[in-house]
Amino acid sequence: MDQYQDGGTSWEAPSRRPQSCSSHERPFPCPVDDCHLSWRRKDHLTRHLLQHQEELFTCLVENSNRRFAIKSNMNRHVKEIHEDGSPCQGEKQYICEEAGCGKAFEYASKLRKHEDTHEIKS
Repeated sequence: MDQYQDGGTSWEAPSRRPQSCSSHERPFPCPVDDCHLSWRRKDHLTRHLLQHQEELFTCLVENSNRRFAIKSNMNRHVKEIHEDGSPCQGEKQYICEEAGCGKAFEYASKLRKHEDTHEIKS
């Protein structure tokens, strides 16, 4: 912890790093009846609650029934999946080219995030 002094008073500032939960601890349960999901972070619960409110964003491409709780996720979906006008296929068309990996992803952004894990291991 960082220590600060103001006049004759000193105090310890809380760590800038968030307090970590154990990897299995999920202190934020969904309050909706018959929903038994829970999350490690409050913002994830907040995002999940949007699904219960049914205020979802529907993919704008014809014959697509994909729905998203967050508008930016829908926009990313349209940009990455429908950039050539193709319908939702749910295909994992982005393949990791790292030797021995070959994992496939539906979104280019997910592949890029995955590729970063290879850089960390190197």
